[in-house]
Amino acid sequence: MPRATLVLLADRAVGAGVDVDEVVPDRALARFDPAGLSGLIRELAAARLAAAVVFTDEGESAFEAAYLAYLAGVRVRAGFAGEFGGGVLAPAVGPPPVGTAGAARHLFLLDALGLGATATAAVKARLSCDDSAS
Repeated sequence: MPRATLVLLADRAVGAGVDVDEVVPDRALARFDPAGLSGLIRELAAARLAAAVVFTDEGESAFEAAYLAYLAGVRVRAGFAGEFGGGVLAPAVGPPPVGTAGAARHLFLLDALGLGATATAAVKARLSCDDSAS
């Protein structure tokens, strides 16, 4: 996506090793700080994001981050949903097969969204075997 600006909502330590344009720290999510959440929503709104793709590990929910994006006015909020969550995820993608972990799980989401994940099948297989780096 050469014309895209990539903003990562994550811990700064995680964001330091990723090639993105901006890292928005998620401190407020880690300890449910209402004032911090309001600030985070304002920061996401100020970024004027066209879309939010919510990457989660198996057993985690995409709904919390997607709801923050919804409150920030982000119209497209994609992520995995194994259960009904109203319109919070738009689009909601069915989860990958059980045991798909790490980068392979994230590539599955990108593939389902038609965003052209470019990893070969061999790379995807290797990533699904060892997600310790993700």
